[in-house]
This record gives sequence, C-alpha cells and structure tokens, in this order.
Amino acid sequence: MSTPPETRSITAPCDDCGTPLSGQMKPEDSGRMILVTGHHVGPEGSPCRGSGRAIAVWPVRVEISAGGGGYELRIGQERAVACSSGEDLVAKLRALGIERDEAQRKVAAVEPGTPITFDVPERRRQPRSHGNG
Repeated sequence: MSTPPETRSITAPCDDCGTPLSGQMKPEDSGRMILVTGHHVGPEGSPCRGSGRAIAVWPVRVEISAGGGGYELRIGQERAVACSSGEDLVAKLRALGIERDEAQRKVAAVEPGTPITFDVPERRRQPRSHGNG
C-alpha cells in the first residue's frame, strides 16, 4: 500500500467577490500559479462563479551552522554548502527570499556547535528533489 502524497492548504481570494477560497497543493506545485475554485456565495447572497489564483509556496527546512573558519548552509535534505564568510551566507539566505536584516540576525546568532534550523517559504519553478531516488 502506498502512502498518499503530502498536501497542504492554499487560500486565494476570489477574483470576482474577494471571498477567500481554499484548495490543496502538493510539493511539486511550488512556484506555480494555482487556480482555486469552489462553490461560494458573493456579497449579494447570490452564487459566485469566480475563482482565485495564488502562487503555491512550500516551506523548506534550512539549517545554518558555524565552525572551521566558515559557515554551512543545508537546504532540506541536500548536502551542506560551505560559505566562506557571513556575507556569503547572508547572500545565500537572501536568494531564498529572506530579507537582509533577518538574514544578518540569523547569521550573527549562529554559534559553533549549535546549528540554527528554520523554515523558509520557497517559490521555485522547478521544485527541489526530496531525495527519493
């Protein structure tokens, strides 16, 4: 028996009436525009035929650590990437969509032997592989 694919909720406002519409997304939908539809009633009380659109965002686990004269960045289950300086690590975190100030705070908080782990909502056209093969 196979396990069902993991899904998460996605919400988008109706493009006609603004009512929040809920749908489901899969990891492979990350970075793509998702159409969310559903029977709903508009503000006047009549059925609305509108739909919502949203870019799917799937969080990835990020771990940063310090040691050996530099830093390491691990995204999801991928191999750690060496960063020669804090500025290099900040640049890599910014590429994931983290604001500069937040990235600098996270890098400053890293201590040797104590990695910091957090989730980042990632938008990609080509989702990262999940190590399934």
